[in-house]
Amino acid sequence: MLAVKAVLIFFLCIPCFCRANETIRLAVGEWVPYVIDDPKNPGIATTILKEAFAVKGIDVVIEFYPWPRAIELAKTGQVAGSFALAKTEERNKYFLYSDTMFAGEYVFFHLKSFPFEWKTLDDLKEVKLATTRGY
Repeated sequence: MLAVKAVLIFFLCIPCFCRANETIRLAVGEWVPYVIDDPKNPGIATTILKEAFAVKGIDVVIEFYPWPRAIELAKTGQVAGSFALAKTEERNKYFLYSDTMFAGEYVFFHLKSFPFEWKTLDDLKEVKLATTRGY
């Protein structure tokens, strides 16, 4: 009978020692090959981020949206944050940043047949430029 009581007390105490992982939600847009909406191949930034949080016992749920909406959800606190974003003065008002995960640069792509030389933004006045909305 004493053994049964000991086992019962042991199982009643287990919840005191076990702690479920904390879960956070992050909103993000796709940025192939770094962030991909594919559970089997989520991209290198997603993999690094999830593994870093897992070390601290935190599960990460990633929700994919168009980038402007993902940023707005993070800015308004509807999710815990976002990742794989460039640091800007506007975002500095709302977000804290980790150390840099990846460095990059902004470049123009153009046809080789199109002469494209520029030094300042004024040099681009007569050039038609295109970008993705919300970036």
